[in-house]
Amino acid sequence: MPGAARIWVIPEYPKVARRAVTLVADDARLEGRMLASQLRNTLKMRGSDDSVGVFNRDDYVAAGGAAFADLAESILRPVAG
Repeated sequence: MPGAARIWVIPEYPKVARRAVTLVADDARLEGRMLASQLRNTLKMRGSDDSVGVFNRDDYVAAGGAAFADLAESILRPVAG
């Protein structure tokens, strides 16, 4: 997303991650499967529903490329509000 911040906070991350998993659950693309898997793994960690997460675009690019980062941001940013 041009002009968007590369790093931003995601309040209530577990809630956002659960919603994001439902949004990408039927995405058959590699990036969709990767994002769903990453979010499910993150949700297995301990933490309360009001835990804060951080989106770092560079981390997503390093993990799966620009298309993966684009998908993650397009799903997480609107859900995070």
